[in-house]
Amino acid sequence: MKEHDRAAAFEKFMGDVNKLLADEKLREVLQELDKEGEEAFELLAPDPAAFLRYRGVEIPADYRVTVEQRTEEAAARTTTTAYCLRICWWRWCITICIIVVRKTVAA
Repeated sequence: MKEHDRAAAFEKFMGDVNKLLADEKLREVLQELDKEGEEAFELLAPDPAAFLRYRGVEIPADYRVTVEQRTEEAAARTTTTAYCLRICWWRWCITICIIVVRKTVAA
């Protein structure tokens, strides 16, 4: 691919990302993920692109969407869970994570 074409593709990706970040429907899904955590993640995880489109988020058809959940236990009796949404096209990706910190009960 020519450098000019690559630059144009990158600009297209960045334009699409800007539209996604401004999409009120995506914001609603992210707020649900923040509020409901595991329950919302379980709805999103099986087919994140289809779920987002069903909810009205405008994601280009050739974009790949994946989700990931990571949990870490800290020494200070807390558990941190990251619910991450990764949106990719060609060689670029954006990742948006909701971080939830919970106190754990002492044993």
